[in-house]
Amino acid sequence: MNRPAPRELFAYEFEAIDSSFNGQYITVPFLLRSSINDPGFVSPTPMIIDKDGYLVLFMPTENAINSLFRYWPDLKKFSLYSMQTTSSQYVVYDSLLNPLVTLTNSQGIDLDWHEFDLLSNGNYLIAGTKYDTIDLSLDTIMGNLGNPRTPIVGFVVEEFDSNGNLLIQWNSNDHIDPLEFIENYPYDPNKFDYCHGNAIELTADGNYLISFRHLDAIYKVSRSSGNVIWKLGGKSSSFTFANDYGFSGQHDMRELPNGDISLFDNGNSGIIPKKSRAVIYSLDTNNYTATLQWSFNNFPNQYSIAMGNHHITPSMYHLVNYGMSFRPDPNMTLVDHSKNKIAQFYFRDSVTAYRSFIIEIPLSFPRPVVNCEVIGNQTQLSVQGNYGTYVWSNGDTSSSIIVSNPGEYQVWVNHGIAMLGSLPIKIDNPANGCNTISIDELEKSETPEIIGIFDLMGRKVFSRKPNQAYILYYADGSFERVLTLE
Repeated sequence: MNRPAPRELFAYEFEAIDSSFNGQYITVPFLLRSSINDPGFVSPTPMIIDKDGYLVLFMPTENAINSLFRYWPDLKKFSLYSMQTTSSQYVVYDSLLNPLVTLTNSQGIDLDWHEFDLLSNGNYLIAGTKYDTIDLSLDTIMGNLGNPRTPIVGFVVEEFDSNGNLLIQWNSNDHIDPLEFIENYPYDPNKFDYCHGNAIELTADGNYLISFRHLDAIYKVSRSSGNVIWKLGGKSSSFTFANDYGFSGQHDMRELPNGDISLFDNGNSGIIPKKSRAVIYSLDTNNYTATLQWSFNNFPNQYSIAMGNHHITPSMYHLVNYGMSFRPDPNMTLVDHSKNKIAQFYFRDSVTAYRSFIIEIPLSFPRPVVNCEVIGNQTQLSVQGNYGTYVWSNGDTSSSIIVSNPGEYQVWVNHGIAMLGSLPIKIDNPANGCNTISIDELEKSETPEIIGIFDLMGRKVFSRKPNQAYILYYADGSFERVLTLE
């Protein structure tokens, strides 16, 4: 069903199927083909949404593009890619969404919006592009004879330390033959984007995994020498697929704690009818075989021509963000590892998200409290405390509103650079007031059933050890940090 949202944001529908997930969703919906110069332009808005699909927080901006809004639990930081009219950068925020630093590539490298990783040691990985020329006069690509000075777009990986010192720079133009290009993607002889990198991952053994969409391949690259260690997929794959037809046009490749590789398989070059999947492969680097361990695709087949991601939590919840796939199909589907659907999001037509994420232990915010009072045959909703800005889901911008119609209502108030939302208020009959439980009442209620125990790294545990701190999750969606003494 529709969830309340400020009128300046894109409306969305949330379908609740199962109540087992108690975390939050992070996403940045944006409208395709929308330019900052368009009369109806809406800046893409970073959003945090609770387990029931209600908008907890959003960051209003006037940026032309926002993307890759993400929370890093180990570092307690957020990051966001933003492009204004003349510049673009990645911004890192603290847990209260106070900006800490803006980051970009080294001199001579153009910023690429596809990837940014904050590493546990404080280093960060950032994607870039670098143009070179190459002689393709003896080669034919998609029926076009190359010219002796063909401009090629190199994908660049840069690693910086926490002080912004460049440690490593890797350029695909130095290591990949442009003729590895799969002739299923757009070809421009004046700007040959032969590899189109879209994901970078630092592996447990200290090397890089890089996803190249236009090669239908993932490369493992030595962090010390820059040499290619192996290729998964593409024209010259080091691996054969033991029980699968492979992936193509992929996004968001990740190394899992057990060494398996997850990704979102767009399926651009795949079997007919085309379908997009979330997949996990295990790799045997002795016999060089790749075995499909897990996959999920909506039925009937859902196909996304571009973008998308597959985010997995420590408890093996899978958020499948479909990228460029639209109604009547969902934009996002959350499933457990047994492939049971938990929830789905539906954006309005032509609205999508490049990547979306989930947090198992929800971030705690001081959400505003709304008082409910019956006046005659109407209900008055008013916000406790004083804030500078109020945005109600019905469009009002005052501290209190009179409700004459039944429905669900929320208010968002200023919280630093963001807007923080109240709990939803459901009114069946305005003459009878509200029928929801306030935050204060929730806190005073009896302690509900414990349904999950997590360590401080966000990993689910099944028993508590003495003298350890844990996060307890309750059936009503609340949680608390406790220290086990026994």
